[in-house]
Amino acid sequence: MRILIIRYSSLGDIVITTPVIKAIYDKYDGPQIDFLIDIRYAPILKGNPHIQNILSFDREENRLYEFFRLKGVLPKYDIVFDLQNKLFSRIIARAVKSREVYTFRKNSTQGKNRNILDMYSDFLGALGIPLEDRLYKLYYARQRYNNRIGINIEGSRLSKRLSTDQIFGVIQRLNRQDFEIVLIGSNKSRNLAREISCRFHNIIDTTDLDVEGLIETIATLSVLITPDSGPMHIASALDIPTVAIFGSTSPHRWLPRNGNITLLYSNYDCSPCSEYGTPICREQKSFSCITSISTDIIIAEAVRLYEQIQKEG
Repeated sequence: MRILIIRYSSLGDIVITTPVIKAIYDKYDGPQIDFLIDIRYAPILKGNPHIQNILSFDREENRLYEFFRLKGVLPKYDIVFDLQNKLFSRIIARAVKSREVYTFRKNSTQGKNRNILDMYSDFLGALGIPLEDRLYKLYYARQRYNNRIGINIEGSRLSKRLSTDQIFGVIQRLNRQDFEIVLIGSNKSRNLAREISCRFHNIIDTTDLDVEGLIETIATLSVLITPDSGPMHIASALDIPTVAIFGSTSPHRWLPRNGNITLLYSNYDCSPCSEYGTPICREQKSFSCITSISTDIIIAEAVRLYEQIQKEG
């Protein structure tokens, strides 16, 4: 049996699909599964034993060009699982002329307190596919460096981003305790990373890395401090102890269920106000739902997790 799974973005959303891939694989007793993904995110699935072929395309290329290129190389499939549910994914699902196409539709009317994996479980359950294992899994080797803590200095939306004061406050305090600090982000946060590198010692700037480099870097951490983000899901999939800081988005929806994760959430009346974060604070409080979380609490939880893994060896 040949199965195509389509989910081409984004970073965290693809990590979330890893238990879904395994459930489909187990249900059909080891079918050939191909996975269609944006080329930038393809390293997320590197080494996944449940995937036969990782098929990639470039979303920054002309979509018409990419459609005809994919149409020419994609074989026929018995079943297509469209987990993206966008116009391009629906067109591709139809183009391969599969006899069965199943589309994941996230039902926002179910409320923001439902975890994304519960939604996937409903989707798969209706097809007779149990989602029993709900832990994310990436197939990279863990090479933990002692005394190394990562901090995500970026967020896809302003409401999912730590303030500069929080970032500098956390780094300053951890620096005094002789932790090696790894800055997690992308080229969008490169200027901030340079400023941090100039002000503090023991700083490793990884904001110029691609996705594979990002994953390999997170795999070396003792602890990660991060808002709701792709790196949070990567850390969970690698079993990295994590301090997860939520503001405008719902931890009920997006917090991973893997162990070794501590939630910091202000639980404001106006939060959660957005599914994926927002560039505008609707309550005109300058994103205080996330920026009001004190550096003392963040540091205390990070150090607690670090000391816990030191005791466990």
